[in-house]
Amino acid sequence: MRSRGLHGRHQQGLGLWGWIVVLGLIAFFATVGIKTVPVYLSHGQMLKALHGVADQSNGESVPQMRGFLQRRWDIDYISQVEPKDIKVIRTKSGGRAFAYDYYVEEHLFYNVYITLYFKGEVMIDNGDS
Repeated sequence: MRSRGLHGRHQQGLGLWGWIVVLGLIAFFATVGIKTVPVYLSHGQMLKALHGVADQSNGESVPQMRGFLQRRWDIDYISQVEPKDIKVIRTKSGGRAFAYDYYVEEHLFYNVYITLYFKGEVMIDNGDS
């Protein structure tokens, strides 16, 4: 007669509740990914636009730079933040930089939302180099 061991009879894989928990976690993280990936892609487009304008700057005024940003916003369909929300600040070294600070709130399901926070600066090249 062959023995199945001490625990052989009780280890048969996931039960119904185990599968429900695993599938629920997979569904939750898939929902979070589906909702947040477009936000990060849009943020990447915004950074690309800021770096493009900052690198091509040649001492333009703030309204001119906002006009350049608006054109890039229109081309890249950036909608989470407006060019008027991008501030031009003085840095400690005396240069200028674009500064952004904004939240994006995405609805996940029922009354559950996820909030993504973005804050940073992009140095503006004044054409001195």
